[in-house]
Amino acid sequence: MSVLKTISDETPKWFERVSDWANPILVKEARQSLKSRQFVITFLLLLAASWLLSVFLMLISKDSLEYGAMGGTFFMSYYIVLSVAIFLIVPFGAYRSLLTERDQNTFDMLSITTLKPRQIVWGKLWSALLQTFIYYSAIAPFIAFASLLQGFDFTVATFMLAVSVLLSLGVSMLSLMFSTLGRQRQWQTLMSLIVLAVLVIFLSYMIGMAVALPTFGGMTVDADFWWALAFSVIGGCSYFVLCRQITTAQLTFASANHSTGIRATCTAQFLLLWGSVFAYTLFTGVGWSHDEVFVLAVVSIVHFTVFGLFFATESDFLSRRIRRDLPRSGLVRLLITPYMPGGSRGLMYVLAHLSAVWLLAFALAPGGGSWPHNLHSGLATTMGYVAFYLGIGTALARWGESSTTMFRASHARVITLLLIAAGCIGPWVIVAIAQFIDGMQSMFPSYGYSLIHISNPFVSLETVFDGESHSDEIQAIVAIATFVVLLVNIRGMLRGVEQIVGAKVQARRPSDVALPALSESPVEAS
Repeated sequence: MSVLKTISDETPKWFERVSDWANPILVKEARQSLKSRQFVITFLLLLAASWLLSVFLMLISKDSLEYGAMGGTFFMSYYIVLSVAIFLIVPFGAYRSLLTERDQNTFDMLSITTLKPRQIVWGKLWSALLQTFIYYSAIAPFIAFASLLQGFDFTVATFMLAVSVLLSLGVSMLSLMFSTLGRQRQWQTLMSLIVLAVLVIFLSYMIGMAVALPTFGGMTVDADFWWALAFSVIGGCSYFVLCRQITTAQLTFASANHSTGIRATCTAQFLLLWGSVFAYTLFTGVGWSHDEVFVLAVVSIVHFTVFGLFFATESDFLSRRIRRDLPRSGLVRLLITPYMPGGSRGLMYVLAHLSAVWLLAFALAPGGGSWPHNLHSGLATTMGYVAFYLGIGTALARWGESSTTMFRASHARVITLLLIAAGCIGPWVIVAIAQFIDGMQSMFPSYGYSLIHISNPFVSLETVFDGESHSDEIQAIVAIATFVVLLVNIRGMLRGVEQIVGAKVQARRPSDVALPALSESPVEAS
C-alpha cells in the first residue's frame, strides 16, 4: 500500500492533466487492451519472431553479413512480422472491441453519458493507433540493427514505416465501420468472416508489395511520384472521413440526422476527384483528353450509384429532432434539401450530381466539348440506367413504408439488387430456354445482341459504347423508361422538398436534448 502511495505521490502533475484531458474511451481501451491476453501474446510473439529471424538470417548469411548487402533482407523480414501485427491483429482487435461493446450491452451505458458517438469512435481509433506505436517500439531495435548493415535503404524504410502507420489507421477505421453494420448475431458472424478475409487479403497485398519493391530497383522519387502520393493521400483521407461519418451515424440516436454528413462527404470526394486532376493538368501543363474525362466521369457515376442506393431508399420520415435543427432561411432550406435524410431527397441528390458529372464532362472535354458519338451516347445511357434502377428503389421504399410499418430501408435495397440481378440473368435464361423450343431460335439468337437484353445494363452499355446495331433503340428505350420512373417519383420528390422548405421552426427544449429516441419506427419516433 505504501508503495502505491509513493508512486501516486511521484506521478507528475502534467500526466494527471493529460489523463483528465484525454478521451475517456482511449483511457479505458488502453487499460483494457494493454492488459489483455491477446496484446501480451501478440507482443511476445512479435519479439520472438523477430529474434528468431535475426538468428536464422545471420546463420544463413555467413560472410555476406559483413561484406554483402543484407540490410534490405533483414528489414523486409522484420517488416513482414510487423505487418501481421498492424494490418491484421490491430484492426481486427478494433473491430471486436466495438462489437463486444454492443454484444455485452455496455454500449447502452456509454450512450447515456455525455460522450458523443464521435468521441467513442475516436477513442477506439486512438486506442488502435496506440497499440500500433507499441508494436513499432518493439520492432525498432531490430530495424536499428538492420540499418547498420550494408544494403539498408533509409529512404525506403522510412517511407514504408510512415505509410504503414497511416494504412493501419485507415484499415482500423474501416473495421470499426464494419462492426456497426450488423445488429443480429448471424450478420455479425458473417461480417466477422468478411472483415477477417479483407484483412488477410490486404496483409498479403502489403507483404507482396514490400517483397517486390527491391525487384523494381527501390523508389523513384520524381514529380510523378509526388503527384501519385498526393492523390493517394487525398483519396485515402476522404474515405477515412467517409468511414468515420458512417460509423458515427450508426452509433447515433435513431431520431438523429444520419445522412447529411455522409452525403456532404460524398460530394466533397466528388469535388476532390475532379479538383485534383484539374490541379494536375494546371501545374504540369498536361491537357485534358477524352479518355481522362471519360474515366473521371465513370468513376463518379459508380461512386454515386453505390452510395445512391443507400440514399435513395431511406425513409422519408423526418423526426422532430431533425426538423428542429433546420435553418430558418427558406432559400438555405431549399439548397440543402438534397442533403437531408429521405429516399426522395436522396434520388434528387443522385440526379443533381449526375447532372454535375454531365456538365463537367462536356465542359472539360477537349475540342470545345465535342465528344465521339459512342462515348457521348454511352455516358448518357449509363446515367439513364442509374436513374432508372435507383428510381425503382425509391418508389419501392416509399410504397413499402406506406404499406406496413415492418418494411425497412434494407428491404428496399435488397429488392432493388435482386431486380438488377434478375434484369441481368433473366434474358440469358430466356435465350437458353428458347434454344430448346422449335420456332423460337430466330426470335432469341444465342449470339449477338438482342433487345431482350435491354434490362441488362452491362451488355447493353457495351453495345452502345461499341456503336453496334440496336444502339439507337437502346438509348430510346432507356430514355423512355427513365422518364417514366422519374414521373412516378416526381410527386414524392416534390413532397420531400415541401417537408424541408415548409417545416415549422420549433424551439429547442431541454427535454429534446436529454432523451434519446430508442425506436427506429417513424410512428414511435414522432
